[in-house]
Amino acid sequence: MTDRRNRLPLTCEDTVGPYYPLPFLDGDRMDLTRVHPGLAIRPAGEARVLAGRVLDRHGALAHGVLLEFQQADPAGAIRGPGGDGGVDPWFEGVARCRTDGTFRLRTLRPGPVAPERAPHVTLTIFSDGFARLVTQIFFGGEAANAADPVLASLDPQEAARLVAAPTGEAEDGAPVYALDIVLAGEGETPFFDDRPEAGVAPSGAPSGASSGAPAGAAA
Repeated sequence: MTDRRNRLPLTCEDTVGPYYPLPFLDGDRMDLTRVHPGLAIRPAGEARVLAGRVLDRHGALAHGVLLEFQQADPAGAIRGPGGDGGVDPWFEGVARCRTDGTFRLRTLRPGPVAPERAPHVTLTIFSDGFARLVTQIFFGGEAANAADPVLASLDPQEAARLVAAPTGEAEDGAPVYALDIVLAGEGETPFFDDRPEAGVAPSGAPSGASSGAPAGAAA
C-alpha cells in the first residue's frame, strides 16, 4: 500500500508580501517639492534650495546633528496644533535629516505667516550636549526682510547670520541659497526661546534671541 503522507513536496514557510504602494517607499524627506515617489501631483509654488553647513565652536562640521525644518506653504498657511486650515494638502511643510555637517533642503518659497513677517524657515537642532536650539532662516533678496520683527530685533551683524545668500541655481533652475549654522563660539548663529511660557507670538516669531547658546551647547 502506497504511503500518501509525503506525496506533496515541502514548501517554504515564508509569507508572500506584504506589498506597499509606491507612495510609502519614501526615504527622503528633504524634498518638499514632491509628495511621494509614484505620485505625479505636486504642491504649487516657487521651488528653491536651502543648503548649508552646521559648524561647532571650532569651525568643524558638526556630525550627527538632527535638523528639523518647518515652514509655511506658499500661501502663508502652516501646519500646527491649531489645525491645518488653508494649508496646501500636498505640501508637507516639515523636513528632517541627520546631518554629517551639511544639509540641502529642496522646498518652496514660504508665504508670509503674518503681514509683517518675511519668508522664512524655522530650524530646530538636536544634538548631544544640549536639548534643542531654535532659529529661523531667511532668504537674501526678499524685500520683506527689512521690516521683519525678528531681524529687526537683532543688530545688523547678528541679523545677517540668519539670512541665506543666493549662490546660483540648481540643475532645474531653482535658486540656491546657502547659510552656515554656527552652534557656538565666534560668529554663533542667533537662537531663540520658543517655549510657551516665553510667550511665542501667534505669527511664529520667536520671543527673544539668545546672545549665546544655552549652557552645554558647545560642540
